[in-house]
Amino acid sequence: MKLQVLLNRDEIVESATQKLVDKINNHHKKYFVLGLSTGFTVLSICEKLAYYVQEKKVSLKNVIIFYAGEFVGYSQLKQQNYFKQLQEKFFSKIDICPQNIYTLDGTAENLSLECEQYEQKIIDVGGLDFFLGSLGTMGELAFNEPGSSLHSRTRLKTLTSETIKADARFFDGDISQVPSQALTIGVETIYEAREVLIVVYGINKAFALRSCLEKAISDMSPASNLQMHPKTTFMVDKVAGRLLTALINE
Repeated sequence: MKLQVLLNRDEIVESATQKLVDKINNHHKKYFVLGLSTGFTVLSICEKLAYYVQEKKVSLKNVIIFYAGEFVGYSQLKQQNYFKQLQEKFFSKIDICPQNIYTLDGTAENLSLECEQYEQKIIDVGGLDFFLGSLGTMGELAFNEPGSSLHSRTRLKTLTSETIKADARFFDGDISQVPSQALTIGVETIYEAREVLIVVYGINKAFALRSCLEKAISDMSPASNLQMHPKTTFMVDKVAGRLLTALINE
C-alpha cells in the first residue's frame, strides 16, 4: 500500500485522472476492466477523464466499466440525480461502447440473483484491472459500511441511518426519498482488483482515514484490508490526512 499526499481536491482529481489515463493507455490486454464507485468524488474524476477523451489523449473503446453499487428500486434507466449527472458529464462525452458499461439493477425481480450474476460477469471478463473509489466518513467503501465482512461479495445491503442521511445529496437533499437498501460489490471483490486507487479529501474524512490506515484490519473499517493489498494507493489531501502519524511527525 502507498500513501500519496496532495494539496487539495483539485490536485487529487488531476493526479487520479492522469494515473487512470496512463493505466488505460499502457494496458495491453483486449479490455481494460475498470471498477468505479458512485459518488461525487469519483464523478469529478470521470468528468476530467471525459475531457482527456475529447482531447484525444485517451480512448475508452477497449474499456469495460463496472459500477460498484445501486440503490434498490433504481437502475441506470431510472435515474436519480447522480446518474443524470453521470450521463451528462461522462457517458455522453466518451467513446466507450454502451454494452461495456455494467451497472447493478436495483429494480430486478430477484435481487440475490442479480448480485450473483453481476459478480459472475466480473469473473467472466477476468476480474477488475483497476478499482477507483472513495472513502466514506464512516470508512465505508462503496456501500460496504462498518461491519461488512472483509470476505463479502456482491450482495444486497441494508443501509444505516448515517449512510441514508449522507446519500440524501443524490436526491436533492430529501432524506425521505433515499432507499433503505442498496446493491453493492463486496469488499473482497474490490480487494481482488489488480490495482486500487482510493481518493480521500476533506476534514470530515480524517478520522475514517486514520482508522483505515493506522489501526488493525477490521470489518468495522472495510477499506482497512487494503493495507495488505500490494498495489493500492490512497491519494489524500493534507486536511484529510491531518491525523495520520506520518504527517503529524513531518
